[in-house]
Amino acid sequence: MAYNSFNPYGNSYNMYPTTAPSSYGNGYYQQAPQPVAPQAPMDGIIWVQGEVGARAYPVQPGKMAILMDSEDSKFYIKAVDIYGMPAPLRKFRFTEETDPQKLPEHSQAMPVQQPVDTSNYITKEELEKRLNERIDERINELMK
Repeated sequence: MAYNSFNPYGNSYNMYPTTAPSSYGNGYYQQAPQPVAPQAPMDGIIWVQGEVGARAYPVQPGKMAILMDSEDSKFYIKAVDIYGMPAPLRKFRFTEETDPQKLPEHSQAMPVQQPVDTSNYITKEELEKRLNERIDERINELMK
């Protein structure tokens, strides 16, 4: 004798699939999946074009993304709270740090400046005083 494939209790007691709708979500009344903003992979670099691209990049609620600018030496941190409200876009500028001792010989790195010996220099006030004295001397010579 064959089993009846109709089972009002779902698949849990019968090895045959059911044909009746179930309130357990295994049949005809499943919810459609909700759209989700794409999330960047954790091991990659997210490149955007300028600040406009960083502002337009979608970030899931409760997440943050570090976005690298492809047009300038900048990066942005974009965060969205759990309710979907974006925090103000944070902007940063970065520069390369190099070790002067390990630079290749053909590199055109700027040399490290040595401290300047100021003992051979005078102050602005002293220079003005000396110039005024010289000018007065010269005027006195011409007046004679």
